[in-house]
Amino acid sequence: PYAEAVETVLAGLEPLGRQYVDDLAAGFEGRWVDVHETKGKRSGAYSWGAYGSHPVILMNWNGTLSDVFTLAHEAGHAMHSFTSDAAQPYQNAQYTIFLAEIASTLNEVLLTWHLLGQTPEDDLLGRFELLNRFADGIFSTLITQALYADFEAETHRRVEAGQPLTVDTLSELFSDLQRTYLPGVEIDQNAGIRWGRIPHFYRAFYVYQYATGMSAAIALAKTIRDEGEPAAERFRGLLAAGGSDYSLNILARSGVDLTSPEPVRAALAEFQATVEEMGRLVDRGVLDLAAAADLGTADA
Repeated sequence: PYAEAVETVLAGLEPLGRQYVDDLAAGFEGRWVDVHETKGKRSGAYSWGAYGSHPVILMNWNGTLSDVFTLAHEAGHAMHSFTSDAAQPYQNAQYTIFLAEIASTLNEVLLTWHLLGQTPEDDLLGRFELLNRFADGIFSTLITQALYADFEAETHRRVEAGQPLTVDTLSELFSDLQRTYLPGVEIDQNAGIRWGRIPHFYRAFYVYQYATGMSAAIALAKTIRDEGEPAAERFRGLLAAGGSDYSLNILARSGVDLTSPEPVRAALAEFQATVEEMGRLVDRGVLDLAAAADLGTADA
């Protein structure tokens, strides 16, 4: 049920501090969220707003685990706007996409850790689902988007050098990058055309911000988990800063230095640890349980 998901999200975000949770809870109560799918409603999920009024969230709630994480993600955007608008004048309230993806992704990381903490060690399927979602999120947000960013940067370099871009040359470039990023994976001969389905390339140098967002979010989540309120207060400072300074400066004051490779290394280490934990669950028979569940033969 949606009401239960709201409580789960609020519980998962408690490390961000009482004020954050109370403000978000008031937003849920104040009908910030257009929850359910209806005829003619736009698909997907978004957060939007205008200075001087509270943010709003569009959802198409179907009661899935993915919906719970989407709610946490969009709540991160909404709270970023809410906090920035309250602290900044109009001209400084709008934050960058670079910072926006950090505020939303952090919520997903914290929710993942909360749910893992609530899932018993003997619930192999439950834990595997959460870990698989987390690993897939890091892979698709950090590794895949970095590949996309490399592709985009190289296309601009070629144009600036006067080299023509064709479907064949772009597909060859994309395939080469896939082999570089995924050396242990067999790349299908048609996979190179995948660049053609990425609409973000029409917004130049957008995709890298997903990778930086995931890296910074994991670094912040770890610091909040280790330090508690002092780290949470620095993160709330990031939200309140809006667009009042350069994004790297705002992020640095929260405790993450993205001019250093360390946040990316830490995110990749988290990815490795998550995959290794999934491997241990496989050794304990989680795939057999999954197959039995699909066949309807799992123990009640």
